[in-house]
Amino acid sequence: MPLKMTDLLLIIIVIFSVLGLQVFLSMKKEKYFGLILPILIGIYSVYNVLTSDFYSEMTSRYYRYSSIVQACIPSILLLVVYFICRFVRNKKE
Repeated sequence: MPLKMTDLLLIIIVIFSVLGLQVFLSMKKEKYFGLILPILIGIYSVYNVLTSDFYSEMTSRYYRYSSIVQACIPSILLLVVYFICRFVRNKKE
């Protein structure tokens, strides 16, 4: 089933909303607020991979670890945004 234009627009809005929220939380004075989203999304991704059917059928450790790393790419990107925002905030002070 192909992706409709409204579905694509909704996905883009959600992605930019999460990035905006991450920038907002990362720029706060308390540095731990910016780590909330990366930790939650990382836990959710690892949980999804470990409970999926294809993970239990994988025979190689390499494929198992690579699937976990691929699932954690959104968390890694949010951590990059966090560190960039913290660097900019500390440079301003």
